[in-house]
Amino acid sequence: MRKAKTEVTEDPVMLRIMKALEESDLTAKELVAELDLSKNAYDNWKFGHSKSYMMHLDRIADLTNTSIDYLIRGKEMDTGAFTVQEK
Repeated sequence: MRKAKTEVTEDPVMLRIMKALEESDLTAKELVAELDLSKNAYDNWKFGHSKSYMMHLDRIADLTNTSIDYLIRGKEMDTGAFTVQEK
């Protein structure tokens, strides 16, 4: 039988999700309720048992008032102006 992990994952995406939750008004319990997931889902993510949060990044970003880009890459996307060059 496999021993359950009790150490928090070192996965950078999950660490950013945890940070985004801390900085928002949302708890982990409220997050999984909003995502219509089981109560154990967040703990499974937190302890590295699952990465199913990847399927919910768009909603997690919306709920925590951040961006998918931040959750994945750790920084906001550069939205500098694009220029179109004429031929």
